[in-house]
Amino acid sequence: ARKAGMTPAQQLAELKSSAINRQATFEMQETDKRTSKKLSDVEHTRRAYYRELHKIMEQADVILEVLDARDPMGCRPTEIEQYIQQRDPNKRIILILNKIDLVPKQVASDWLKVLRREYPTVALKCSTQSQKHNIGRSKTSALDASDAHLGNSECLGGEQLLQLLKNYSRNKNMKVSVTVGVIGYPNVGK
Repeated sequence: ARKAGMTPAQQLAELKSSAINRQATFEMQETDKRTSKKLSDVEHTRRAYYRELHKIMEQADVILEVLDARDPMGCRPTEIEQYIQQRDPNKRIILILNKIDLVPKQVASDWLKVLRREYPTVALKCSTQSQKHNIGRSKTSALDASDAHLGNSECLGGEQLLQLLKNYSRNKNMKVSVTVGVIGYPNVGK
């Protein structure tokens, strides 16, 4: 039905204007749907993360927090450390300074001094062998290791970590075992 008093050109212009307005409204609604879906995905991921964190906190006697030696403070979740200590002040946290073979020895040594002011800290270089057998573990401390030791595929610092865990089990009078939880940002070498 033609609107009274409108020429066909005016009717066409009004139809075009109406179509543009409806398209803009539709695009805004679609953008809102995508944004809310992304937010719900982020919220879902956050909830899943905290669910896993709570599970680790409840089950573990000791929590190993793995840090990358290239940027220990950048990959250190201090908020989570505080959260763990608030929930259970007796929970032990050990900082693991991993990938020490990727930084100069003096840098790793300086970071250990800084980190040990707050929590026990162990320098570690994990084994780089992909085989299931022939994996080596050196009794040498990671910081005392020579450049040749740092360059090979043996794990360094593992003995110190095991000794620290054994000491905790003795202190808590545990006769069977210590349950260890491992936390850390992605790609730090958990």
